[in-house]
Amino acid sequence: MLGTAYKKNVDDSRLSPAQPIIKTLLKLGLKTVAYDPKCEESFGAEKAESLDAAAKKADCILILTDHKKFKHLRLNEIRQNMNPNPIIVDTSRVIDKDEATKLGFKYYGLGNKSP
Repeated sequence: MLGTAYKKNVDDSRLSPAQPIIKTLLKLGLKTVAYDPKCEESFGAEKAESLDAAAKKADCILILTDHKKFKHLRLNEIRQNMNPNPIIVDTSRVIDKDEATKLGFKYYGLGNKSP
């Protein structure tokens, strides 16, 4: 999980869409790791200290908050740390779909592009 704050570039997690998603994944027994450069809340998920730590051995990256930092991800480096056949679910469309697919990610963009 990338982003637990309720909106971009804030440290507030009240009413964050990450909470019910993380709680559901944990209830299903899935290992869930959360990273947010602004917000300390992890909603019960393992808290990663860095983006690289969050992506290490991950099958999927779910971008839930469109922090400015997430718009400039080093996808090639992240890809090397992930498991084979990696997936990106981008709820704010902050990632370049073409770049992600060229690097071997299965990309799913949801919602509208952030301004």
